[in-house]
Amino acid sequence: MSIIITNGKIITCNEILTGYSIYVKDKKISKILRSKDIKKIKDPNLKKINAGNRYISPGLIDVHIQGFKGYDVWDNKKDSISKMSHSILFSGTT
Repeated sequence: MSIIITNGKIITCNEILTGYSIYVKDKKISKILRSKDIKKIKDPNLKKINAGNRYISPGLIDVHIQGFKGYDVWDNKKDSISKMSHSILFSGTT
């Protein structure tokens, strides 16, 4: 499934883009295109998401983490890191 995210302020490393949309294909950002060019995408399964004029930013990277949501990297449980990694995605950290 492909997704197009429209009507948002896209934060890039150099500027904040307005009037652009994000096209996601195969779970990866494929392109950032002018919103007027969305009609060029010919995908019958395209899901549209309206960002409601909110900011759209890349995921943040936490370079030092030892635990999250009750999971701890030191607790010696086989699945703690996996569960912690999945849980943290919903906070904006990738």
